Amino acid sequence: MSEPAPARAVVEYEHEIRHPRHGTIHAADDGNAVVLGRPPHEGGRLRRADGKRAQGDPRPEQPVSQRSTIPGSGTSGKRTHAGRGHRTVSGWWVGGRGIGLNGRRRPELQPGPPGGEAVGRSQKLPPTAICFLAHGPVHSPFAGLSFHPHLSRDFMSRRPTTRRGFLKTAGTTAGAAVAAPYVITSKALGDATTPPASDRIVMGGIGIGNMGSGDQNNFLNRNDVQYVAVCDVRTKWRDGGKNKVDGKYGNKDCAAYVDFRELLARDDIDAVHIATPDHWHAIMTIAACRSGKDVYLQKPETLTLREGPLMIAAARRYGRVVSGGSQRVLEDYRGIVNPCWSGQIGTIKSLDISVGGPSMPCYLPAQPTPPDIDWELWLGPAPWEPYNSGRCDGNFGTGGGSWRSYIDYSGGSLTDWGAHHFGGAIFAADLRELQPNAVTFNSASDKGGAYVSLTYPNGVEVHHNRPQPLRPEKHSVAHQGAIQILADGQAKEGKPVPSYKGQGGIYGDFIDCVKTREKPFRDIELAVNTMTGPHMIAIAYRLERSLKWDRDAQQFTGDEEANRLVDRARREPWIL
Repeated sequence: MSEPAPARAVVEYEHEIRHPRHGTIHAADDGNAVVLGRPPHEGGRLRRADGKRAQGDPRPEQPVSQRSTIPGSGTSGKRTHAGRGHRTVSGWWVGGRGIGLNGRRRPELQPGPPGGEAVGRSQKLPPTAICFLAHGPVHSPFAGLSFHPHLSRDFMSRRPTTRRGFLKTAGTTAGAAVAAPYVITSKALGDATTPPASDRIVMGGIGIGNMGSGDQNNFLNRNDVQYVAVCDVRTKWRDGGKNKVDGKYGNKDCAAYVDFRELLARDDIDAVHIATPDHWHAIMTIAACRSGKDVYLQKPETLTLREGPLMIAAARRYGRVVSGGSQRVLEDYRGIVNPCWSGQIGTIKSLDISVGGPSMPCYLPAQPTPPDIDWELWLGPAPWEPYNSGRCDGNFGTGGGSWRSYIDYSGGSLTDWGAHHFGGAIFAADLRELQPNAVTFNSASDKGGAYVSLTYPNGVEVHHNRPQPLRPEKHSVAHQGAIQILADGQAKEGKPVPSYKGQGGIYGDFIDCVKTREKPFRDIELAVNTMTGPHMIAIAYRLERSLKWDRDAQQFTGDEEANRLVDRARREPWIL
């Protein structure tokens, strides 16, 4: 085959096809390759074969640098069938080259024999990407459609065989090859305490240190979970997580990855838990949703205000269950939750929350990078800085010497511990479905230092570190530790307190919702709404002024400087 000619800049739609699973697909020809996806006005992305953005695509360039080798799928003239232990990919074959969905060359993609199929097919495709690699006629739902003569491409319809799919269809394949029987073990069939393999949720973990290790323990010890993979950029956490899983199951089957994209590419994984530094949360959660995975995400769920709506949109668009990870919201704050929801203290007027402030810049000096960490992947979207053990330490302090302390990776104590305190207070006051519409900066006075107040659309005020004495015990006040809630004291009719589904606390709630497809107790939208408060407070402290928030527009009203702080720059290729 000849090398492809330079791609033209103009893309014109040639066809519109209705796919039963992915909706309307647009096929376009830029003179060089087939480009498929939703049209730009629906948020689609058009890509040329040279990887550049096609005309009409409203979104910025989002190159992906990953180029992984796929064992057994790179032999020219041979087909690689899915379901034989090899991960498969999607892309197109043009001008003698395999081109991936991101427009970059994929040398592992090869055409099939003349008149046959081309290799490469992903089982779980997002609506913005349909597999369109083919070489000659294939059997597909689109058979008989007329394509532009220049394209001469057909769609592939073959789906890889999954473990669940095999178990569902094994009984109907009696005419297939029977040279060797398929042995189903008693462990796979399950017993009185363990569900059969087909009913277990297959999970992997991303970020296995500290909180990630605790999350792993909780999921690993569930009989309805099959834990199969870990991912961490640090060797000690990665190896430790793998050894824990292997010890649990008595084998060496747990896979260990450095790059989270390799774990997400596995079609056999149903759900992941994520416990990385905060600057990775949005990127990994959105990528997991696009990969067809449900997500249990450690708090604080977001690092910026802009990330929240993007994460909600990904969860809804791809039909994923995404749960925030603060168990304290319901389990630790019953002392304020019950009086508020029962109506005992009356109508709530204000909340006071005492917790540390925003994160700080990091000026730690460079140290030699140890061999047990992939420093580039640890930084990811954050600005490049030299390695220092205090910069990436995962301890729970926020006063320096941990990533939780520094602005590039965390919101500091205000969002870290604040996710618990604000989470508990906002839940107790039943404000989870709202976002503040006003932020008031209160200057320091002889009574104490500066503090910030939030006002919600229903008139309830939330104060961060307002100087005041501890309120005395009285029927109109509910307080627990760092949280005090003031009401009018007029008892009113109560309402039932929302609770977890399933068994096993917040982890059981997530697993149950993965099975039922219900929204979890700390659904991503509720978690995002809760975290808007601490993020707004941090911006008000930084600017030392009051702000107005437009929830519909997701921006501050009439304050461009504040709006520049709604999000932050990210290093390529980690662009949202």
